Amino acid sequence: EFISSDRENIEMTYRLRRGDGSYFWVKNTMTVTVDEKGEKRSYCVFSDMTREMAEHEALSRQYRERLSQYYRATGPDVLIVGHCNITQSKIVEIIDYTDSFLIEKFGNERNAFCIGLSGLVVDEKERKEFLNSFLNDAIFDAYNSGKTEFDITCFICLPSNKHECYAQFKEKLMTDPDTGDLTGIITVTDVTERIITNKTMQKLSMLECDFVADVDL
Repeated sequence: EFISSDRENIEMTYRLRRGDGSYFWVKNTMTVTVDEKGEKRSYCVFSDMTREMAEHEALSRQYRERLSQYYRATGPDVLIVGHCNITQSKIVEIIDYTDSFLIEKFGNERNAFCIGLSGLVVDEKERKEFLNSFLNDAIFDAYNSGKTEFDITCFICLPSNKHECYAQFKEKLMTDPDTGDLTGIITVTDVTERIITNKTMQKLSMLECDFVADVDL
């Protein structure tokens, strides 16, 4: 197909089978020239890519395992977990434990989804901080400067049951070895108990008390 086309060069990677039935990977760089008589002549340069392909497969396995680890590590306080393709601005998967139907409400375009999530943030200042941290352009700027993790805690109101809580939004970044696209792993966790406890203990620490108890009513 390549030789019959008008293209002058092409690069292909594929497997070849040895005489003993085993395989190895090669990269074939092919160039076609046309002489004065109009006859085509092809030149091929073969490079052994077996080691590089094995390393790439190891990176792909590691990438897939890291994704699955985040989904398996969900605890009782996790509200949302998922991942997105930031390069293509697409939400790949979201698991919503709040039954708020967030994908149906906000769509799977990443920026639109983040803007929708920001609408759950009660305080306007926190909402602006959220958008300044999690929209695509902000993510790329931070990633290019070496940052690979984002973390912000906001007071939110969940649309499913009008339940208010403190939520920690975390996103970890890594590169998909198969496509080179930037992937974001999103986790939203209810941290109300921790925030209230810290605030209570901080306030009590400024008082003279002989005994302090933290009771969940």
